[in-house]
Amino acid sequence: MQTANTDILIIGGGISGLWLLNTLRQKNISAILLEKHKLGGEQTIASQGIIHRGLKYALQGKVTASSKAIADMPSIWKQNFTDELKDVKILAEHQHLWSSNNLAAKITSFFASRTLRSKITPITNREHPIFNQDFNGNLYQLEEQVIDVTSLINVLYDLNKKYIYKIEDLNIKYSNDIEHVIINNSIKITANNYIFTAGKANAELTKDIINAPRMQLRPLHQVLVKLDKPLILYGHCITASSSFNATPTLTITSHHCQDGKIAWALGGKISEDGVGKDAIEQISCAKQVIKKCLPWLELQNSQWQTFHIDRAEAGQHNNTRPADAFVSKIGNAIIAWPTKLTLAPNLTQQVLNIIKPQDLNYDITTLEHLPKPAVALTLWDKLFC
Repeated sequence: MQTANTDILIIGGGISGLWLLNTLRQKNISAILLEKHKLGGEQTIASQGIIHRGLKYALQGKVTASSKAIADMPSIWKQNFTDELKDVKILAEHQHLWSSNNLAAKITSFFASRTLRSKITPITNREHPIFNQDFNGNLYQLEEQVIDVTSLINVLYDLNKKYIYKIEDLNIKYSNDIEHVIINNSIKITANNYIFTAGKANAELTKDIINAPRMQLRPLHQVLVKLDKPLILYGHCITASSSFNATPTLTITSHHCQDGKIAWALGGKISEDGVGKDAIEQISCAKQVIKKCLPWLELQNSQWQTFHIDRAEAGQHNNTRPADAFVSKIGNAIIAWPTKLTLAPNLTQQVLNIIKPQDLNYDITTLEHLPKPAVALTLWDKLFC
């Protein structure tokens, strides 16, 4: 059997694994990444690409350690976009937030606080083509970027292509710790640390690790709308129920399909409430929510699709939503979930805090013949082909 060895072995090619690999290679730490399917997998490629600053904390009016941690994420991402990740496509430098009068003051004061160090600016309807004279609420510009997730995956892949491999099969050999992994029944790989960033697949991969952290799934039923006109919108609609649920009633991001048309991805409370609905029911609800949030907008000739996604997270008491990225080290295994796209840098920093890179001679030449994984197809191009 052929052999290879490295300091860090990452299993899973979503945003967590790719961001971690890129950071480790920047620091000259020997690391490789294995992916069984496609880069971006299920969760990352389904992300709306919002670099959140802490909207849910504003809705709850709470200032916590987690709200402070996520508040730093946009500046960390932005710094990378002016440096090594400068070729990542930015869909929007800011988003919009619209709400009724009684909610506006609470949200504005929270975002403007020193805690979040954010900037939220009131704007008039005339400054946005979608909000016309029929809109009588409050409209704000919120400094949160939206990125093209496929572009991000491609840039991270191009930077680290030499160290990313597609595998057909993976077997993990244990004693007290992980001894090694065998890929494709033909190559044995040993490492000092084995890092699992495979999202939902983490549960199966780590099932034999004693005291491995529990995983929970947060199911979502999201809606895509392919428009018959070029309407670009990135933003959140806040209604009276938003504060209670700590989730915007509706979050909209705009994405270019391969045929040049615009598809809206709809997130927020609608995607959580729609889990038990079939596609027809969910589309009907989505139309009602858009009518409530953008009552003057006509979308009669649009195409509608839905998709289900399970967001994998570290298990919490009563299955509450984790507030931060999660990293747990058990022997030489590290099990990690980012919780959301925004927190990928936070996950990487947590890993860096607990590993101890070793200056040894590593050899991965036996992996050079392995194929490279493809990047997952966006859902709008998959569903509106």
